[in-house]
Amino acid sequence: RAPSHHNGAMPGWRSIMRRQAVTSACGSCANDRIAAALSRTASACDTPLARATYRSRSMGCTAATLPAFSGTRTGRSAATPGSSPTLNRALRSRAVATAPSVDVELASVRGESRPFGNWLTMFPLVLAVVDPYTHESSWILKTVQRIFENFAGGDCRVAFLATADAAGTTRFLGSLADDFLAFADPGRAVVKSLGLAVLPALVVVRQDGSLLGAAEGWVPEEWRALCEDLAQLSSWSRPSMPAAGDPNAYPGTAALG
Repeated sequence: RAPSHHNGAMPGWRSIMRRQAVTSACGSCANDRIAAALSRTASACDTPLARATYRSRSMGCTAATLPAFSGTRTGRSAATPGSSPTLNRALRSRAVATAPSVDVELASVRGESRPFGNWLTMFPLVLAVVDPYTHESSWILKTVQRIFENFAGGDCRVAFLATADAAGTTRFLGSLADDFLAFADPGRAVVKSLGLAVLPALVVVRQDGSLLGAAEGWVPEEWRALCEDLAQLSSWSRPSMPAAGDPNAYPGTAALG
């Protein structure tokens, strides 16, 4: 693949282990359902082989554990007809995402680290923010790939942002780390700067550092609305959403672990 502003890391990564994170082997049996969020999605969403990992303390974010929602447009988390009341209560309880500090360091898995603002000099930045230690983030990878491929020719820069070090990020993303730019945020400094409360999330930051929008958790209507705004900003077509193969809506997990 020819180099471009979408390309990510080159091969050569190594695997890592975290004491509280255990990688599931290919073909292993699903764990018992332990929380409402997991029970809503376990039957509808298959975990990609050798990608999803498990961390029980991050499973099942509910309205009781998330900060109060302040009611702004960010995330477009209003209830939709036919949606789950429990799901929407959890989503509306989250904090509102904010424009990041342009001075916070953002490091690619290739080892190139710059202040956030320096990654915005030519294009708006589209970030798919994922937590490699949760099933919920692994379920959304194919959907993100489809979104990124749609906008690959547009005037924007697409990238993954994972809450792991470079090796863990590359291991989780697999070939996606070769196809797209990927950032590692092991200390979650960028996640905190963005004000995210729930992962996975889709975030768009304009060239001037302002926030176009953020969709937290997987609610197709919210991601579609943000993609429509991005398509208008970049004068590009938007992807269909939801599409065949996309998982059912689910609330996600706590962004700060």
